[in-house]
Amino acid sequence: MFGTLAVGLFDSTQGLLTTGHASLFITQLLGALTVIVWGFVSGALIANVCDSTVGLRATEREEEEGLDMAYHAFRLTMNSSGLPISRAGCTILRRRPAFALLR
Repeated sequence: MFGTLAVGLFDSTQGLLTTGHASLFITQLLGALTVIVWGFVSGALIANVCDSTVGLRATEREEEEGLDMAYHAFRLTMNSSGLPISRAGCTILRRRPAFALLR
């Protein structure tokens, strides 16, 4: 956003701060505001379509049951040392980052 407005402010031939002409700055401001409005309206439209088709929130029942069970049919618990345990009772080990293998 600043870059777009900076063109209208600092342009050597039509900039507001360099020549005193406001026409380029107003054009750049109008363009930036158009993009902001377009993004907001598009995002709201996509959110409404998603909400009406698949929903954006879990139901109260799903929240009470637990989202792991509701969405994945899988319950995850923690053992005494804080590591996750699967339904089968096996400890799920965390993967090491790829850069750690290079040491």
